[in-house]
Amino acid sequence: MLNISVSSLLAGFIFGTIGLWMMREGKKKSDPRIIVIGILLMVYSYLTPNPWFDWGVGSALCFTAYRFWS
Repeated sequence: MLNISVSSLLAGFIFGTIGLWMMREGKKKSDPRIIVIGILLMVYSYLTPNPWFDWGVGSALCFTAYRFWS
C-alpha cells in the first residue's frame, strides 16, 4: 500500500526539480558524478517509505553534490 502525503509530494517535486537541474549542469561540465546524483534525486522519492526519509535522503544527496561541485 502506498503512503502518500503532502510532504512526500512536496519533497519529490523540490528534489526532482533540483535533480533535473543538476543533471543538466553535470552534462555541461562533463561530470558523471553530478549527473548520477541528479538522476538519483529525480528517482529516489519513489523508493522511500516515509516523508522523513524523503527529506533526509534528498538533503544528503544535495550535500554530496555540493561537495563534488568544486
